[in-house]
Amino acid sequence: MSFNIFNLTYSKESDIVLLYYYELGLFIASLIESAAIILSNSFFIVAFLKHRHLLSAMNCYVMSLCFSGVLAGLVIPTGIGFYVGPYTSSFYLMPCLSQQIKGSINYATAANNVFCMFAIAIERWRCLSSYKRRSFSSACAKKVVGFIWMLSISITLGIGCFNHLQMIQPLEPTFNRTMEEFRSYRKPIHQLCYLQTQSGYGYKPITTMSFNIIVGFVTPILFMSAIYTILICRLAKDVRRSRELLGAVTSTQRAKLRAIQAMVLVLALFVICWLPCHMLNLWTAIRGAPTYNFSSKVLHDASVHLAMSHHWLHTVIYPAYSRQLTNALRDTASCCFKKRYKRNRTIELQTRVLQANVSFTDLATGS
Repeated sequence: MSFNIFNLTYSKESDIVLLYYYELGLFIASLIESAAIILSNSFFIVAFLKHRHLLSAMNCYVMSLCFSGVLAGLVIPTGIGFYVGPYTSSFYLMPCLSQQIKGSINYATAANNVFCMFAIAIERWRCLSSYKRRSFSSACAKKVVGFIWMLSISITLGIGCFNHLQMIQPLEPTFNRTMEEFRSYRKPIHQLCYLQTQSGYGYKPITTMSFNIIVGFVTPILFMSAIYTILICRLAKDVRRSRELLGAVTSTQRAKLRAIQAMVLVLALFVICWLPCHMLNLWTAIRGAPTYNFSSKVLHDASVHLAMSHHWLHTVIYPAYSRQLTNALRDTASCCFKKRYKRNRTIELQTRVLQANVSFTDLATGS
């Protein structure tokens, strides 16, 4: 006897029990991942708000990335991809509207990440390619951030509407429909990509997914890689000339090298985290199998959560390019702990005063 749950075929009842505990463990891990993303990005936002003099153009873009990370962290417990949070543990599908909202937020945060990283690359190009050029002001950078969010939301709405038009509600053969009509309605599976809906399974063409990957992932990565490669070559030439003329590297050149190394690390981290997910989705679409086994589900979940881990891993790299940002984060952390320490110390002193008053009253009354 075989069981089919969420288009996953199981031959034994023990496999269903394994799926239940797997989904439960994945949900707990998602809660931990969500907490790490929200706390790390929120800490950066608080540090920027506390030290507003650090809100240069670069840090405005970083703050926008942190804000999108907080949004992504809030969405993660509801589920990603096949995994739909606690709903799969109880074998219920999330409502279609909730899945569309969840997917729209993921689209918007991903688009914002790509655009902000592209803006950071352009800002690095303007600042590091010439000594005379200065960074954009914070007011101008805030306008750029607002434009990026508007563009991300517009693209998200466009993709959502296009996917909704591409949705195909599966038809079951009835007495009014012949099998030939049913087969003619369905598109060939090898030309379609898996997409889960409320009432069953729909599909979208592989060409749509390929276009999204090329335009939204490959093209920006190639442009940013070209910009950083040219900048690294120019900085290497400047360092070589300064060593030949002065015999040492200036502090300005060291700061520029540190900044460009941090940006390259962020770009490499973004590619490492997101490339497996995109390639796996494309491979699944080309393979054209609408059913999945347990191992492919585990592989897909691992790739998606690796992509989501980018939202908190990048917060470890950004302090490396700016000592002022590192000092601001340390100051924010010390202030948080100092406030807690002062609060506990005040409560302790108040308790001691009350105990002293009680003992003094006991001595006065002779009790």
